[in-house]
Amino acid sequence: AKRGDLEDARDNFLLAIKHAPEHAQAHYHLARTFVELGKPEKARDHFLKSVDFDSDFAPAFYHLAHTMEGLHMLNETKVYFEKATQVDQNYVEAYYHLGRTLNAPGEFDLSRRNYETAAEIDSDYADVHYGLGKLLSGGHKITKDGTLVRKPDQENAIKHYKRAIVLDPNHAKAHFHFAHMLHEMGQLSTARKHYGQAIKIDPAYARAHYHLALLLNEELAVEEAAKAAQTLARAGGSVAG
Repeated sequence: AKRGDLEDARDNFLLAIKHAPEHAQAHYHLARTFVELGKPEKARDHFLKSVDFDSDFAPAFYHLAHTMEGLHMLNETKVYFEKATQVDQNYVEAYYHLGRTLNAPGEFDLSRRNYETAAEIDSDYADVHYGLGKLLSGGHKITKDGTLVRKPDQENAIKHYKRAIVLDPNHAKAHFHFAHMLHEMGQLSTARKHYGQAIKIDPAYARAHYHLALLLNEELAVEEAAKAAQTLARAGGSVAG
């Protein structure tokens, strides 16, 4: 929408609220308009009024959560995504984004449950499989005694990354994070393929360029070591000396 149209919409929503101050839908749509106008603080205020006047308004909680995230208010973000799932227990996007924002080690299990709930609602949601792949390949969690551990579940992570890529072949982040995990596992050839695919989809993907460069250096070092071993073998020596 053109800025002038957005401003006209804003003015008319404000008039609607002037005549019906508790009109939850008007506050909601005004908030969405403020988001488009780049006014997140005003958007937040009207989303809050919307849910005050209609506590069962799941989309208002959901978009309020996104607005809070944009304002770097992470705790409030999680609260409002969760509230959206409580109001609408089939709100797949809310479960996905709640899983995504539950990214502290102590939130591993809760994040996984939300991702898996989203997958149960919509098994073809590529971002959910990407999120699960990323969570499981990281595997950072806190044990019952408070110890931070890393227990990656690479087998299941691979399944989810592959599923994400099947559902959305142009999912650059899925290709990159799948490649990064394979890189760590020493599967350099397949990792190289997925780094390359991420770059093909998003040529400005700096992290993919960087990690591909690291991989290429590793491959070169392996080749040079192999050549050195062959030279020593022909000379009757060994790599170990």
